[in-house]
Amino acid sequence: SSSLSSYLDNLSAGSTASLYYVAVDIYGTVGSSDSYDIRINGVPVINSISVSSELVETGQEVQISSSFQDFEGFDNVNIKTYSSIDGLISDVFCTICEPFSIFVSNLSPGVHDISVSFKDSDNITVFSNSIELMVNSAPTVTLEGPIWTVADTEVVFTATATDSDGNISRYNW
Repeated sequence: SSSLSSYLDNLSAGSTASLYYVAVDIYGTVGSSDSYDIRINGVPVINSISVSSELVETGQEVQISSSFQDFEGFDNVNIKTYSSIDGLISDVFCTICEPFSIFVSNLSPGVHDISVSFKDSDNITVFSNSIELMVNSAPTVTLEGPIWTVADTEVVFTATATDSDGNISRYNW
């Protein structure tokens, strides 16, 4: 009924209510159901997601951290961390996971959008916004030329450089 709906709408997340259904016949006799307990589950919240550095070199360790809120506590929760380039990079089941941090050093070069998902013990899953992380790879440089030369003669070397995740900004000998 609408009064039950209003009652349930006003309960706080994480609370429990005992419900009864009552019927009255035309003679005024009352019948009642057994107690029915219902728990109001709150939707978990991802408060923040961050990285220890927004720019790292290939192979360099980066810390990815997140904080959560779950009205029912952190029993049997699942936290997954994703990269837009490398896909799923962490899948953790935990009971004590606030605050949450992982350390990763094997991300592929490029601009990653990093995000997390949080699934509570009632199988409600929420997703974070993404944050950007640049994993920079070193330029590939080659140098070719003679392995010996005669004094006072001209020597020619050929050098090339490419950068798979950006442009070369300068060259130096």
